[in-house]
Parts: sequence; C-alpha cells; structure tokens
Amino acid sequence: VVPGAAGGAGGGSGGRVKAQRHGHHSRGSLKRVDSGIGASLLARAMSAEPAPAIASRSGYAVGGFVRQPKRSSKPRVKKPRADGGATESDAESTASSASGASKSGSEREREVPAWKKSTEMVSARVGGKCLFATDEWFATAENMLKTSEPVFIPDKFTEFGKWMDGWETRRKRTVGHDWCILQLGLPGVIFGIHVNTAHFTGNYVPRVSVQGAYLDEAPRDLVDSRGEGGVMGTCATREQLAAAAELRSEEWEELVPMSKLGPGFVDTRDSYFTVRSTKPYTHLRVNMHPDGGIARLHVHGIVRRDWEAVPDAKVVDLVAAENGGRAVAWSDEHYGKPSNIIVRRRGVNMGDGWETARKMNRPPAYEADDAGNLVLPGMSDWAVFELGHAGVVTEVEVDTQHFKGNFPESCLVEATLAPRTSTDFADGGKALTWHEIVPRRVAKLSANASHVFPVSGVGAVSHIRLTMFPDGGIMRFRVRGRVDRAAEARVKEETVMDPIRVMSPVSRARLGAAGVPARSPPGAPSPGL
Repeated sequence: VVPGAAGGAGGGSGGRVKAQRHGHHSRGSLKRVDSGIGASLLARAMSAEPAPAIASRSGYAVGGFVRQPKRSSKPRVKKPRADGGATESDAESTASSASGASKSGSEREREVPAWKKSTEMVSARVGGKCLFATDEWFATAENMLKTSEPVFIPDKFTEFGKWMDGWETRRKRTVGHDWCILQLGLPGVIFGIHVNTAHFTGNYVPRVSVQGAYLDEAPRDLVDSRGEGGVMGTCATREQLAAAAELRSEEWEELVPMSKLGPGFVDTRDSYFTVRSTKPYTHLRVNMHPDGGIARLHVHGIVRRDWEAVPDAKVVDLVAAENGGRAVAWSDEHYGKPSNIIVRRRGVNMGDGWETARKMNRPPAYEADDAGNLVLPGMSDWAVFELGHAGVVTEVEVDTQHFKGNFPESCLVEATLAPRTSTDFADGGKALTWHEIVPRRVAKLSANASHVFPVSGVGAVSHIRLTMFPDGGIMRFRVRGRVDRAAEARVKEETVMDPIRVMSPVSRARLGAAGVPARSPPGAPSPGL
C-alpha cells in the first residue's frame, strides 16, 4: 500500500445542514520534448499578477481565492485556535509565501488570468480521463472533468450520503491523503490550472497540489482496471494500488505546490494557479490534502502535436484542438465558447457548441438583397482561430447540428498569414488583410445540418476568421488542408509578410499619405496567400 491510499471501511457522514451542505514517474517512461512555444506567447499567457496577501476595498485574499467582506464590517478575524491551526488572518499574512511561486514555478491568481482563454486540455469533452483514485465514496473523480457548471440539489441523496456534483472522498480516518491520476485528453504545455470547489462549503478540500509527467504510453493496467469510470461508494483495490505504485507518481514534477483552496461559495470557490514549466505533459496527479471535495478541475494550455510525422500530402483538420488549433479572440460567447466547435467528437446538445446572443439592433422586419441574403448591417459575430500548423486549405465544414431554431442565416470564412506570437486579434484582426475563402453568398446555412465548402486557389494561411450573420449557433467547425512547412517556419520567425499588414491604423494612414498602399486591393494575393 502506497502512502495516501484509502483503506479500511472508515468514513463519515459528510456533514449536512438543511438545504445546503456545509458543506500517486513511470520507470523509463518519462520523455523530454522541446516545447516549441514562442517565448512571447508563453509570457503573455502567464502575465497575470499573483494574488497579493493584503486587504483591499473590494475583498481580501486568503490563499488562492478572494473573499468579499460583509458590507458594514471589516474582514472577519478568528481568534487563534488552541490546536495551533492557522486563523484567517494567519492565512492572509502568509498567502504570498504559501504560494511557493519562487521555488515551484506556480503562483495563485486573484483575477481570472489570461490563460483561461487557452485550450482546455483535461475535460471529458476533449477526451480527458481519470485512471485512478484512492477513494470515491460520495462522488467519483470523473465529475471533475465535466464542462458543465456544478449544480447542487438539496434533497438528492444516495445510499452513501449526500449526492454532490464533483469528486468527494470520505472523511479520512487512515494515514496519508487522497489523490488521483488524470490523463489529459489533449497533451501539451500547461499554462495554468483552475480548481473549483462550488457547493462544497463545509466539506471542500482545504489544500491541493498537482504533479505532472510525460508518459510515452497510457498505463494499461490502470486503464483496464478502471473500465468505464469510477464507482461511487468504493475505494481503490489492492490491484489498482499496486498498478498506481508502478508509476511512482509521487516523484512526478511539481506543477502546483501544496496550496490553500476556498470554500464553495460564489466569491471563494475559484482558485487559479499559473504553471511556469514549458515542458509538455500527458498525465497529472492531483493530491487532496487530506480529503474532501473538488467540483471541477480545468487545465489550460497549448496542445503539442508531432507535425514531423505528418506527411506533406495528407489532408488533416488544421484547426482541430487535438492538432493544436485554438480560438484566440471572439465577439460574443453568451451561450457557448468558440473553443467548443473545434473539438474532435460530435456535439451532444446545443450547449456543446458556440452560440451568441440575439442582436438587440435587429430590425422590426428583415429584408433581402438581390442575391437573396438578408440585409444585416452591423449584425454579425466573429471568432478568430489559430491553426495548429500553417497550411493550404482545401475544404471547410460548418455544422449546425442541434441548432434547429437558432442557426445563423449565413457565414463568411476568411484567412490570413500572420505571426503566431505578436499579432493582437482582440478587434478581430482589423489591421490584417483577410482573404475570403468561403464567401457569404455561397455559405447559406440551414438547421441541424453539415455544410461542406470546397476551397481552391488559396496559398498557405495560419489564421481563420469565421463570421456568422446575424447571430446564432454553430456546433462544429473543420478546416481541412495540407501542412506547409515553409509557411510555418515564417510565422514562427515572425518574418511573414509586408509590415503594413500588422501596423497600427495611425501608421497605416501615414504610409497611405506617403503614397504607399495601406491595404492590398480586393482579391489581390498577399505574401503567402
């Protein structure tokens, strides 16, 4: 039995009150891989400031979360405990040092960090799995990998206790602590880890740490023994413990040191930890110190694929998340994120796609132009995607599955070749020259259907802009084509194009006044296109 394994029949009730609960390196299998990530991209993803351990007008930091004070009082400070445990003021004064940023490369975030917009790497939606857990008495570890928001049902119980939407272990009455092994659905470089304790208000995990490793292959013994998932009311078997011990996961690299979490109230449930390592990972060990509940665990970063193994003539989905594609900017995500539409599997329901809010400036009655398109001035939503590898696009697919009464009327697909690390797409990339590869006039959409558009006569591109008119939902987006290694080298070196294409509007205007065209004529090819 390894340290931290759950054992015996000991347990606990879980502590309920009325409506809401108050509440383990694989031998020879580690592999070093050069991250290949642009330094400025990595720096930008990690640029958020750590949580200061000081009081503020809006709240005060305690560990990795922010607690809001009551309206008419100063932050509550408990009296020192007789057992020597930390009081709230103790935690406040030690928040910075407890983060261990200087020695571990991880630090807590007070606000939602920029890396939250990067690719989700461990969710069930992208193929993330739990391979092992020491204990799953109240709720199984797979729940942490859900993409839905955690829910609380006051009167829902099981034969093992209160039903909870997360991973919850029994009250530990044996030595050690609880932990689990997760397999990333999308291996790659991790920018940050988000731990959510929603609704675990009196039974949340007080401290957590995370370790990681790059394994050449999945540990088959663990995969086979767990089957389709964990079983509520159980702990790890002797066989599972032995298989987990073979991984020697307690020796894996520390990504998040032991850090405090907050209770599952709205203002204290979210804890963000920036990861400073630039190495890729395939598996994580999540350690509870010592037990309790975690609602959700989100891992964000950039996906790594071995493009050298992809033949030049092979057609691949260049924008797929599994191939390193990612959404970099968008205009609206009211009902779903654009990152949803580039995942591998088919959509489950409307919540599994990208859906925007209805336009409030829509006219009293719609009219059509001579081409049959609705006249929609100023009514559209867009998303910019970075391809996993620069390439030549041959086909685009826009799928409106499940969107039967809220699909877009039409769409427009444009492409450009731009540096990966220095271009700002917050405004949709207005400073760049975009080329239509699927014009709106041919991209009429319909309900609950897949629409495939052939593309030809276009050179290598690195970014795609998808615009929907006027609003609505798209379930999946595929950009198929062949890799272009020369173009990829250029976008990485940021020597890709005429500088006019990435200049500010002011600089572009000055060049125009000097007789230099500030924009390519419509339909004219730009460098690389």
